[in-house]
Amino acid sequence: MTITISALNAGQMPIGTKETKVLQKEEGTNWFSDWLNDKDKVCTDGADDGSISFGEAAESFGKGLIGLIKGVINHPIATTVTLGAGVALTVATGGAALPVMVALGAGTGAVMIGKGAYDAATAETDAQAKAAWEGIGNGTFAVAASVLGAKSSLKAASKAGITSAQGAENMNIAQATVQTFKTIPEALKVSGQNIKGNVLTWTTGNIHAHSNKLQGAETYMSKANKVDAYRFNPNGTPEEILANNPGVYRGTDGKYYLPNKWSADEPYLIDTSKDNMIMMYGGDDMAVCDGAIFKSSYVKDLKAMDYQDPSKLAYGEVSTFTKQAPGAFKVMPEGTKIQTLEGVRTVGKGEVVAIDHAGNPYASPAATVLGKNTGFSDNAMNTMYELDAAAVEKNNLGWVETNKPERYSAIVAEKAAAAETAKTAELTQILENKFGIKIKDIYPGSSSQYDCSEMHFVYNGKNYICARYGFGKNSIVLENINEYSNIEELLQNSHLK
Repeated sequence: MTITISALNAGQMPIGTKETKVLQKEEGTNWFSDWLNDKDKVCTDGADDGSISFGEAAESFGKGLIGLIKGVINHPIATTVTLGAGVALTVATGGAALPVMVALGAGTGAVMIGKGAYDAATAETDAQAKAAWEGIGNGTFAVAASVLGAKSSLKAASKAGITSAQGAENMNIAQATVQTFKTIPEALKVSGQNIKGNVLTWTTGNIHAHSNKLQGAETYMSKANKVDAYRFNPNGTPEEILANNPGVYRGTDGKYYLPNKWSADEPYLIDTSKDNMIMMYGGDDMAVCDGAIFKSSYVKDLKAMDYQDPSKLAYGEVSTFTKQAPGAFKVMPEGTKIQTLEGVRTVGKGEVVAIDHAGNPYASPAATVLGKNTGFSDNAMNTMYELDAAAVEKNNLGWVETNKPERYSAIVAEKAAAAETAKTAELTQILENKFGIKIKDIYPGSSSQYDCSEMHFVYNGKNYICARYGFGKNSIVLENINEYSNIEELLQNSHLK
């Protein structure tokens, strides 16, 4: 680059006179290479006083908008490290950190714009002015990129478990940007939980709470399910503890457990250092509920929504509680290991990984999840149907009627046939045992008006047809069969002439 120096006297510069640099383009160079090497930050108007034209300011601002390219070329290692760190943080948090990163980008960009504006206003040389306007361009790009990425970051964060990030699809860019800043406290908290969950999952091979592997779960809301439960009493000698806590046993390791009906080899571990509730669903179906989960999931009065804190309940006192809490489920391969609050569990056949409102996973039969919860999406129901069609047909027949009409018709026919068979067996037993009638033949019902098959018998050389409702000569009406004490009374009152 050639620089000419002009002064009032050749060879000598008067005191107080500024040096004026005039850009002369070298051969083989261009604006891009000059920009990359900062050789474009010189005076070109003959007055190096920090005052540049609108065109020069716009040019410097435009260069700032593509400043990312300059950083990548001039600082490839630093750029790679920064991008790698961003990717790693996104993966480790499952996307929960994205709102923080977007907000940080917007905030940093705003600071850059503010600093650039100040520097431009106070620049004493053209080089400083151009650098200032390039900084404003850098900041503008950072803010714009952050604003444009706000909605997508909120969507990813919502999937990662940040409730305050939900509903981004219904926001405009401005609303999404504002909401991004509002999510920061929760995003930081969830990011920490997700990092912990992912690290434990990657190092142990067992899926832990808040792991990325639990993302994409289908949500639901519990029905008003009632359950008997009592507060586990950890006090006293081992003998006293077992006596005070029905259903609990002590393992060879000295720890206390509850039998697991669904997986006998993986009993529920009771952490005696915490408040626990022993849940009794009936018979041998019992489970352990962590006190922290219980107090935000179970109420005594649905109208009052009075969530119960185990620490305030009496030990061993059985009461009825109602669950009312959100949850989710995800279908995972049979044999998957998950870390529950009661120890490691293996997902069995017909089971799903259910997730409580606090993000803790547990294995549960699909039928149990369907029976105790509501609010499933069509996608969730289709997923469940592929896993356990019988469970869906038992617990959500209305969905089958709407979404699987052919199967619904078959189910209705199957139920009708089963009901017919049951009623026929009942009436056959009555006719043979009470009236001494030996049924000769049984034929399927010939019309939809009957709910049992035709039963033919011979009495005194005459053929009779028995059906639930009379339908012709020589037919016996069985509608009120239990009102008659013998066959003659039956024939006299039921025989249609």
